[in-house]
Amino acid sequence: MHEGNSAVIYDYLINRPNALDMTRFRDRHGTKDRSVLGVSAFEQSKNVRTYASYLNDKVLAFKAIRLDHVAAKNPAGSQIYAKNTTDVKFLLLEVSTVQKQLHSVLKNRFDSDTLDNETTFSAFRYCLRDMLKLFQVMNLGVMKMLKIYFEVREDDMRRSLDLYKRFVKLTDRAD
Repeated sequence: MHEGNSAVIYDYLINRPNALDMTRFRDRHGTKDRSVLGVSAFEQSKNVRTYASYLNDKVLAFKAIRLDHVAAKNPAGSQIYAKNTTDVKFLLLEVSTVQKQLHSVLKNRFDSDTLDNETTFSAFRYCLRDMLKLFQVMNLGVMKMLKIYFEVREDDMRRSLDLYKRFVKLTDRAD
């Protein structure tokens, strides 16, 4: 997703919804005694499962709007990046989808003790990069919503306000 042909990877994963199912994954290389190897297998397994869940949510987001805001610098078809908003409903769907991705990436919490594992460190690095990009996209989306707020229908105003409130809560969670 990060370094290859992301559209092909997304299409593959959309057609195989269980490919990222790690609910039963257990790291068998760690130990239950933290004093022996440092980090328990349970903690490493939890990190892998949470990251896999985020990747699955990322696939679902791509399926919903056919855009990857993390991989693409200025994705074609995006209302967030468009000069003029032509489709308010899609803008709100796009902002909502990015918000769900941001919520999902923020579920990944890495303890500094677990970063001695290459897999966990890579997951941490990708989550941090994705989080920064998704916050940037959300900022642009919120500014776009505020810019057109008084020009849209009342139900779209309510949805915009709700998305804005949730964005503020997500910002508070990113500590």
